[in-house]
Amino acid sequence: MDITFVSESLKTYTDYPLHQHRFWEIIFSLEGTGTMQLKDRFYPFQEGTVFLIPPWTPHKKTAENGFKDGCMFVSDMMLPGKAGQLVFEDEPDHSLLQMFRFAYNTQLKNEPNAREIINAIGDVIWQILVRISHEEPSPNREMIEQFKSLLLSRLSDPSFRASDAVSLLGYSESYFRKVCRRTLGCTPVEYFTRLRIEHAKQLLKQYRGIRNIAEIAENSGFTDPYYFSRKFRQVTGISPREYSASASENILLSAEVSLDETDDPEYLLRHRRHS
Repeated sequence: MDITFVSESLKTYTDYPLHQHRFWEIIFSLEGTGTMQLKDRFYPFQEGTVFLIPPWTPHKKTAENGFKDGCMFVSDMMLPGKAGQLVFEDEPDHSLLQMFRFAYNTQLKNEPNAREIINAIGDVIWQILVRISHEEPSPNREMIEQFKSLLLSRLSDPSFRASDAVSLLGYSESYFRKVCRRTLGCTPVEYFTRLRIEHAKQLLKQYRGIRNIAEIAENSGFTDPYYFSRKFRQVTGISPREYSASASENILLSAEVSLDETDDPEYLLRHRRHS
């Protein structure tokens, strides 16, 4: 594996803009729980979740209480697991995060053989991912994936509730609430709200000046635009109108932005700091 760069978040983010790279990227979730968007699909993440991002794949992460990531840019690699598998959960002993830390610290030392060591660590990470991919997924993760798929299919239906999804899956509401808290760090209702707000954010950027706030609210599953605005502010810290205005002013928040690693402002900051 040829790793071109290893980096780590210098600050806590709640919403990193949609972007893409010309290299493969391995993202290690170091802190936080939230949602990763890969193209038009959404995946929950927690500490230890690892994402493999193919070149030129738009992606972004959102976490209400913030998140930090580590990442490796890889010039070329093969998917280690089952066809199309891009999401992995670290092992109980945190072997993947330990390997990432080792690689990151090696890069900081910048010793003569640092690149060779980092590439060797990358090969170990790849083999661990191969092993994980052959393990049976945990029942909890399968349960959450089923729940999430149902929610995503009914985002615009205001009559559909999180409890309806739980009932359709045949689980006890009290039991599923515990699983959701343990896996996602929030209740089923809170998670559904987050998904709907994420959907609304994309609509606000896409239809700015074309659809008003009430229409965006309705298309995101909210019948009351005032309730929508209140929930939107709770999740994002700003109002829908403020978000729409900031999205139009900042090119990094455009859904069409195309960043490679040298365009990424956080990458440049880290590179200047450690070079």
